[in-house]
Amino acid sequence: MNQSQKPKKKTHADENKDKSAILWGGVVVMMISTIIIHLFFRDILGFTIDYIISGFWVFSIFPLFVYLIYFLNNKKISFSDIGLRRAGILKASGYGIIFGVIIGIIGWVISYLIGSTISQAPDNLINLFIMRSVVFAPIYEEILVRGLLWSALSFTAIIMFKGAGKPGFEKRKDIAIIVIISLVFLFFHYDRNTTLFLTKFVFDSFAYSLLYYKTKNLMTPILAHSIANLFVLIQAIFLHA
Repeated sequence: MNQSQKPKKKTHADENKDKSAILWGGVVVMMISTIIIHLFFRDILGFTIDYIISGFWVFSIFPLFVYLIYFLNNKKISFSDIGLRRAGILKASGYGIIFGVIIGIIGWVISYLIGSTISQAPDNLINLFIMRSVVFAPIYEEILVRGLLWSALSFTAIIMFKGAGKPGFEKRKDIAIIVIISLVFLFFHYDRNTTLFLTKFVFDSFAYSLLYYKTKNLMTPILAHSIANLFVLIQAIFLHA
């Protein structure tokens, strides 16, 4: 055996393939966990309102983190690959708060113009309703959609298309991903009021995607999403008072 033989060093392309596979695996882990959690809260604990049950999907983040930590320890991926970055977190949080207020106010205007708003949860579930909309849903949806799925699509595009590295490729890739991710986010809300879906939810979805594209830090869309949802709840409470 030639003693000079050494393990072949992985190229940048190989690393991209590894990250793509790991991230798609993370999507699968999170979706399977979501299904299990949904069935647990519906069939075992007896919750009857799917809108409330979906708030508990946030617990699927724990199996995801266990999955990612394995690859993190093997230095094959990092949390920053899905937008969970400590660097610049204060600036990202500031953007999230400011634009969350702006998006929330615009949401009020849209709802007023079209004469429609969300319906309120039953009084005995109002606290869960608030936690679900303001805390749980923004964390779950942003980590899954603009974190995991966004990065999985980005690495996959780099692998699949030969234009990677050429002028204009990154911009075209990013535009395509913004559109795809925004449509996926909309799919999560397909059961909402049709008029709201085609106006407010379309605006919100693309706004969160653009915020993440600009900051590359999930804290921005998570906070913006949370605050915008708080504005929706405030509006709903006043209208149903």
